[in-house]
Amino acid sequence: MAGHLKGEIAFASGEDQYTLVFTIDALIALEERFDMTVQQLGEKVSENARMKDVRAMFAAGLSHHHPTIDEAGAGRVMSEIGVTQAAALVGKAFTAAFASGEEAKAGPGPRKRSAGTGQDALTSGST
Repeated sequence: MAGHLKGEIAFASGEDQYTLVFTIDALIALEERFDMTVQQLGEKVSENARMKDVRAMFAAGLSHHHPTIDEAGAGRVMSEIGVTQAAALVGKAFTAAFASGEEAKAGPGPRKRSAGTGQDALTSGST
């Protein structure tokens, strides 16, 4: 039995269960499709992306566990769960793909900031 992959996000649509995960292959496919780096894709996820782009990302995230779901199928699932939830799941799975250890278990959340510096605590050296 295969183990869980880093960044897997499970969700349901009606009685159907799905798992969204951005594997290396999914990330490479998205880099090639959009001619963007992973960092640029991350920015695209957090901005007001075009619906067809969100659908492409959603389909790429589903591809590992649900290889028979194409973009049109991904669009149907998105319609079932709602566009807002689908976009949030893409963002959550994308963030989780790059989280480390405890961050991956806890899921994405607000980052702590050092008092008065405007810098992330993780990068400023203080907690």
